[in-house]
Amino acid sequence: MSLTTKCRFLPKVEALEVRCLPSVTLLQDTFQTDKNPNGGGWNDVNHDLAGRQSGLLAPLPYVESIATGAGGALDNLTQVNNPAVPNALRLADQPSANQTFTFVSLERNFAADGLGIQQLHVEIDPLGLGSSSAADHWAAVVFGAAPGSFVISSGTGVLVRANGDYELFDRNKEVSTGNVGAKLTAGQFYTIDFTIAAATGQFMLAIDGKQLFTGSHGGAYSKGYITLEDFTGSGEAGMQADYFQQSAIGL
Repeated sequence: MSLTTKCRFLPKVEALEVRCLPSVTLLQDTFQTDKNPNGGGWNDVNHDLAGRQSGLLAPLPYVESIATGAGGALDNLTQVNNPAVPNALRLADQPSANQTFTFVSLERNFAADGLGIQQLHVEIDPLGLGSSSAADHWAAVVFGAAPGSFVISSGTGVLVRANGDYELFDRNKEVSTGNVGAKLTAGQFYTIDFTIAAATGQFMLAIDGKQLFTGSHGGAYSKGYITLEDFTGSGEAGMQADYFQQSAIGL
């Protein structure tokens, strides 16, 4: 993104710093890489960071669990640029392998050095293409907590399910719930937007352009990590996959 006075969200992961009037791109990640010659996506979510990322903080890697990390036993559950849904991050669960919670977090505390998240935008496709069915499954975005934090945490997070149900949590408590309409196709994304006053903890949630909640964290966020994650209840069969794209972080 070029230097502007307004944040404009594009199909990529972006972190923007607003110290004075103009917005400056700190991190931009398109998830767009070369094709894997062996087929499928790249199991290393940090594949070709230098080529797909730009901005003042680039390249900025993601952290994840040892099991799903590069070379881990379940490395294939986290991918970028899978041909089923290109230019996206794929997170998947495999309950039969005791992997029911999968995450990646940007390796950067955006609350450090006086930074504070003001805008957070992400599009999430829960139970996307290639997924087995599951009675209990969701995908989520979490901010204001440690890397890898569950959606119910000291920060703020919202989860969405394929049937359109959403749940919003702040400081370990549910503060809002509802339904925004079930997915009509396997490849449908829900658009999630947070507007945050990091210094005061005031925040607003909108899904698919509809404002659903306005409230307060009860004070400034002490941490500024961003985590994308999913969860499947134990005992479910097969693999459940979620896709994340068109994400932006405004500071």
